[in-house]
Amino acid sequence: MRTLILCLLVMALGLASTAADDVAGEYTGFGKQPYSGQRYACEVNITKTGDVYKILWSFEDEFGYDGVGIVKDGRLCVGYAAHVGYGVALYKIEADGVLDGVFGLPGFKETGSEKLYPEESNRAGGEASE
Repeated sequence: MRTLILCLLVMALGLASTAADDVAGEYTGFGKQPYSGQRYACEVNITKTGDVYKILWSFEDEFGYDGVGIVKDGRLCVGYAAHVGYGVALYKIEADGVLDGVFGLPGFKETGSEKLYPEESNRAGGEASE
């Protein structure tokens, strides 16, 4: 009986890990620019095709970013582009579905930070505050 319970627990943990690695959905994001320290808010849409994710960021001033990402070892790695250039981001996938990330832009020594909070409609998420 103990063996059966242990096997079921291990299987459940494996399934939870796989589900947690699927980051597709709608997010509300908050971040801080590396070059100015300015804080910002954004809306993010992540869709999945096979093992590849498409990420779209929308900002209040009507510009956005378009990216592609992959998930590996509990992290989402993204390359992105916009009218202002390109960059790279790395997010840790938290147990509650929050994506806690840093990003880099060419020509800057520091990284920016960004947290993406899953919308309640598609995931169980945290409060949208930093």
